[in-house]
Amino acid sequence: MRTDKTIIGILGGVAIGAALGILLAPDKGSNTRKKIIQNSAAATDGLKSKLENITNTLSEKYHSILNKSEELVDKEMDKFNIENIKKMNKELGELKQFPTAKA
Repeated sequence: MRTDKTIIGILGGVAIGAALGILLAPDKGSNTRKKIIQNSAAATDGLKSKLENITNTLSEKYHSILNKSEELVDKEMDKFNIENIKKMNKELGELKQFPTAKA
């Protein structure tokens, strides 16, 4: 949500700045348009940079969470397998105690 508000604020600022620049410009119209284009390009580059940073941060967090969850699953599977092996060994041990029927 915060990022959305930032992007909307930046775009709104660019639009307002462009409009005020046109209205209050002491320069010729062609010079004013060049300045607006340059400022818009700078704002666009800044926006792209912020978006890339956000994307990289989200990607890093996603991979971190993914790795932690895989480690947790592996740990729990190892624990589950060890418990099942112990249980099967115990059951086998109990079976060995009973005498076998002779035919």
